[in-house]
Amino acid sequence: MPRVHGPRLSGSIRSDTDGSAGHPRPLADETARTSTEGSNAVSYSTNRRDALDANQPIAHRMSHARSCAVHVSQKYRVERGLILDLVHRACGVDLNELATDQELGTAVAVLDQMKANGIDEPPEDDRPPWTTE
Repeated sequence: MPRVHGPRLSGSIRSDTDGSAGHPRPLADETARTSTEGSNAVSYSTNRRDALDANQPIAHRMSHARSCAVHVSQKYRVERGLILDLVHRACGVDLNELATDQELGTAVAVLDQMKANGIDEPPEDDRPPWTTE
């Protein structure tokens, strides 16, 4: 299966130029922003920590695990549903249904693996209906 590796986003690009051969330049205040812009954006690691926090209700922790899936989907520029489906195929845990502590930990470990190593793209005839390719 082909592996999908998303590019790292380095920030927004201005439409004007810096005067050197017409190359666009990034805005200084936007160079650190990615697709999770905003002052209230929560990082993958914060969502991961909260998903694994046994002191929180399981439904709340599942929500944080789904947020981790959003981060992975944004990194590789795929739909969140594809990531949730790949997690389900990899470990049998459906992050849209309540899970046990152990199942949630397994799903987060799969998300960690995807985030670090890329995702395997399913064969074309096996793709879920929400994909556009």
